Amino acid sequence: MYQRKLKNTYLYNEKDFRKKAKIQKKIVYAHSETRKCKLIKDLEMIIEKIKESYKDESEAIETKAIEAIGKNSKVFFKYANQRRKVKSRIGPLLTGNTHTQDAQEMADIL
Repeated sequence: MYQRKLKNTYLYNEKDFRKKAKIQKKIVYAHSETRKCKLIKDLEMIIEKIKESYKDESEAIETKAIEAIGKNSKVFFKYANQRRKVKSRIGPLLTGNTHTQDAQEMADIL
């Protein structure tokens, strides 16, 4: 039987995302404060696990790009160009003594 190699393999587990959603739902309907506290702790642990898996995944992709430099430099430059673009936001602007976050007011100021 032919097995196809997955193009995008992820290190994080989809079950963690489902667990997170279930626990969030249980927190809403929990009546006991002790139960809510336990669920919140479980939720924090799952969120940390997901964050670590994202970190591990990005490190694995970076390592793969670095290793590919010798074979095919285009792979590394593709990775570098993806990381080069940074989305930045214009924060609240100071007008007089007040901070403005409204998009239209910030456009008028600029």
